[in-house]
Amino acid sequence: MQLLGRTLPPLPQTAQQLLTSFERPDFSELSEKLVALEGQLPQPVTDVVQRGQDLLATEESRNVALAVGIPILTLFLLVSVASLLSSKPVKNSSDTVKSLERERAAIAEGLPTTFEPEAVTRYFQKRILFVAFRQFQLFLIAGGVAARIIYDYNVRSKEGAAEQAPKRAQELVEALTQLGPAFVKIGQALSIRPDFLPEPYPQYLAKLQDGVEPFDSAVAVAILEEELGARVEDVFGPRRDFDKPIASASLGQVYKTTYRTPSGEEVDVAVKVQRPGLLETCTRDLIVSRSILGLIAKIAGPESRVGRNCLSTIQVIDVYGARFIDELDYNREARSTSRLSDDLQSVEDLADVVKVPEVFRSTRHTLVTQWIDGVKITSVDVSDPAEKERVQTYISVLLNVYLAQLLDTGFLHSDPHPGNFLLLNDGRIGILDCGLMTEITREQQNAMIKYVSHLSSKQFGKTLEDLIALGFLDKELSENEENRKIVAPIIAEVLSQVSKGGGTAAFDRMDRTSLDGVGLGASGCSRAALGCAEA
Repeated sequence: MQLLGRTLPPLPQTAQQLLTSFERPDFSELSEKLVALEGQLPQPVTDVVQRGQDLLATEESRNVALAVGIPILTLFLLVSVASLLSSKPVKNSSDTVKSLERERAAIAEGLPTTFEPEAVTRYFQKRILFVAFRQFQLFLIAGGVAARIIYDYNVRSKEGAAEQAPKRAQELVEALTQLGPAFVKIGQALSIRPDFLPEPYPQYLAKLQDGVEPFDSAVAVAILEEELGARVEDVFGPRRDFDKPIASASLGQVYKTTYRTPSGEEVDVAVKVQRPGLLETCTRDLIVSRSILGLIAKIAGPESRVGRNCLSTIQVIDVYGARFIDELDYNREARSTSRLSDDLQSVEDLADVVKVPEVFRSTRHTLVTQWIDGVKITSVDVSDPAEKERVQTYISVLLNVYLAQLLDTGFLHSDPHPGNFLLLNDGRIGILDCGLMTEITREQQNAMIKYVSHLSSKQFGKTLEDLIALGFLDKELSENEENRKIVAPIIAEVLSQVSKGGGTAAFDRMDRTSLDGVGLGASGCSRAALGCAEA
């Protein structure tokens, strides 16, 4: 038997037995009964029955139906079983307690609380259906959007692609939101990188910074009470303070209430509660992303441009994943918040111009910090000259704050999207969300100073070693003299454009084909130099 010009393998014995059932008396009797009902059934149903009989009239057609139908049915059953085994949304306090218990059990069974790819892979190898279902879901939700974007930029005209871009950007936002917190965080990171994505994608992805749908407040209260071991009204203000969050994000949501400190003082606080079940699902999503990229690299070939880019992206996921999973531990964030506050207060010129909230208490899934009043920088009306000057002053101060972290304290706030900065009523800048922090070593600080020095003196050829020392480029690049000869001039060209005020447009003006054989791709080297220069 052939299908689409190809000879199909012999059918399994069970399938052959099923085929013979079409010739049995009971099947013929069923067929006769269906025909007898023809006058009693609606016409569309009768048509379907008749077409089914016609299609299965010959043995070859029945073989084809089985050859195609059995794999589809098997896939459907696997997906259905995986769906039943996958974690369900937490909807009430009872589910919340079970969710926390499941997470504790998963950790006891080997789920790492930090992102270690090998350990995480071992854990999920025992839960293959859980992973298979997510892979199928990822292709289902994101595959269509990705295909349409690729079609627009490779088949449509430049004008046609630009016309469709807002629609595709909105579809991308909706897909990332539907896929969950891990992909929302990726979208948030891309929203502040216009050098990676063309307009209007960063503008639309910025919606993910604050526009995430909150989860049920009853679930949040249940998490608080389970982890604090007391009723919320016994620890904080009235229970009604937790009826509705004042802000929601990809990992959790925030409530404003009051809290009595050990000294007896009653203060306004922000209570952050993490969405339930994130550790296992986010870890799974990172592993699924790695596996899909690995599969693409294997199909395309590890030495091909696509293969190299996929393997490079896996390395990025490994670094990003470690930082992202760290964010899920609010005890760690509490320690980081206190440390950043102490560090900035120790810098004489910054002690009176910046404010980091005080931490009162924390658990793995909850964090209680001082409430600070202010407005987001992005909400200020810069059409007013006075307000515009005010914002420019704040931005200058904020740049100094980050330079102090980079070159002095060595502990860097690494989530600088606009939602994490407030203009306070007393004139200071408030820094929020210390879940993502970076340690800057003394060697990296020295390399940064050298890099800035080489930029200022326009010694662009020397910046390659600086970028490698800073970790922007692979150390192996400096060990390959042929690659160095290709990359160094192009980095110099990018930085030369930036020094003339080219900004991210410098990258678009470059001839990037000369980097195809380097192993990093043009974007790996050029964007590293460009991003570091603009930082």
